[in-house]
Amino acid sequence: MSKTHFQLNRPIHLAQLTVYFEKAHDLISLPLDRIGRDRLVQHIENITRLVTAASRNATLAARAPVAIDKEKDFNHLLMLIGHDLQALRALLTHEHQVEQEEGFLFRFLQQEDRAARPTAVYNQRVEESIADIRQVICMACKPFEELKTALLAAMDETEKERYERACRCFREDLVPEIETNGLSS
Repeated sequence: MSKTHFQLNRPIHLAQLTVYFEKAHDLISLPLDRIGRDRLVQHIENITRLVTAASRNATLAARAPVAIDKEKDFNHLLMLIGHDLQALRALLTHEHQVEQEEGFLFRFLQQEDRAARPTAVYNQRVEESIADIRQVICMACKPFEELKTALLAAMDETEKERYERACRCFREDLVPEIETNGLSS
């Protein structure tokens, strides 16, 4: 019986899932004062791209007949995290519009007095959102490691070798990509 496209490429998709999720965890774990408010939007966009790519690869890997339910559950979690990141990006956009005098929200609200602007509310919501996303991703690390162990145990030696080689390649490729987008960890 010949293998399907999804079975053949499963180790590669799982490698991308692993590398992108781990890098998203590393980036969300950085302290906010190390990132700086001026680079926060780019930082969140980097994390969003990583989570989206991890989810896309989880979906492709799960299409193989050997996929287990825990893979699909993890992918649902990745999609939820992606939605949280999109909501956070919207908060950052709103905050920027309120703070910047050329922003439409500033003009519409006609806030002459800086003290009357709701920036403190946005700042607090952004920080709480980041903390919540960070907590969920950290909580997912242990179950993800267990899932990864189970997936590796189910692979034959050739698949494991492809997975490990792909992980190395994606990690090497990912570092310059993230650095050119404004952040290094």
